[in-house]
Amino acid sequence: MASRVKVLRMPLLKKILNISKGVKRCKMMVTNGKLIDLLALIFICSIVIYSMKRAEKSKNRVEIRKIPALDAIEEAIERSVEVGRPVLYCGGKMPFSGTDGPASVAAYSILNYVARVAAQKGADLLHICGDAEQIPLAVEMLKSGFTLGGAPEKYNDSIIRFFPGWSFTIGFLALLKKEKPASTIYFGPWYHESIIIGETGVEIGAFQIGGSSLTAQTPFFVCTMDYITIGEEIFAGAGYCTQNQPLLGAMRGQDIVKILALILITISFLTVSFNMDFFTKLLGV
Repeated sequence: MASRVKVLRMPLLKKILNISKGVKRCKMMVTNGKLIDLLALIFICSIVIYSMKRAEKSKNRVEIRKIPALDAIEEAIERSVEVGRPVLYCGGKMPFSGTDGPASVAAYSILNYVARVAAQKGADLLHICGDAEQIPLAVEMLKSGFTLGGAPEKYNDSIIRFFPGWSFTIGFLALLKKEKPASTIYFGPWYHESIIIGETGVEIGAFQIGGSSLTAQTPFFVCTMDYITIGEEIFAGAGYCTQNQPLLGAMRGQDIVKILALILITISFLTVSFNMDFFTKLLGV
């Protein structure tokens, strides 16, 4: 009987030990100053999710300010149809797995909209990939865009041109000179190649729209593009172009978080200036 009781108690004892280990880990997380980080993460995610759900269910549409560069995409495609030359789109050469991944994903979400409008207007489209990771997503974005535009037959593999590594810039310039697109659209993470490619577009007389998540490249786009986005505006591209309410709601939630963050920074600055460190100690919990 005693041996049976021991057998029955062993699983319970293991559970108690596991729970005690979990409590110790939570305690270590708190004492190491991670509690505020955890609460902030939960708070931020809650605000964004709530904003998305509210925008999806609400009768009042979420409106954001006009972004001229995104409004000009349809004009650029119509110009290509008028002159009988293709539209060229590129989302940069950076992979999705690096620090520039979010900007690359944002650029490819805009590609879907460009393909849809090109299908509706009857424009020819060319797309340049600079990394192998981009190709599968480019195929899906183009196919779905053409399908939504009512012309799924417009897709073919020759639309995508692949210039990897150091061949990206020289291959890009050669394609611009050969195809002479009437309009070029560049979004995503762009680096030193932006000024060279932009100047070549000016030389062939292309109508150019561009934007980089790297603000250091903005002056080069200002010099060579007809319309540009500045900084984080490209991340609003998918929601703005499609007027997808959950996406616009997520953007509103992120703006609320930014405003709250600025308020916290201001409070921290004032309390430290007056030698009141209780707030900074609270944030260090």
